[in-house]
Amino acid sequence: MARPLFAHPALAPMLTQSMTLVIGPTAPVNPQVGQLWWRSDPDGQLYVYYDDGTSQQWVAASTQRTV
Repeated sequence: MARPLFAHPALAPMLTQSMTLVIGPTAPVNPQVGQLWWRSDPDGQLYVYYDDGTSQQWVAASTQRTV
């Protein structure tokens, strides 16, 4: 597996694991840290399930662009 040129230290361990992507309007049940979710409705935003050391939550993987 190719390694990314840059990754935030907190994300680097997740990039070496296999990641799954779920596409749908609602978040997956029982997600694993590092799992990706593309919320297809209403905004088409990509999220990653993240563990910050105190809690786990869905975090936007990138900023939302406006058209």
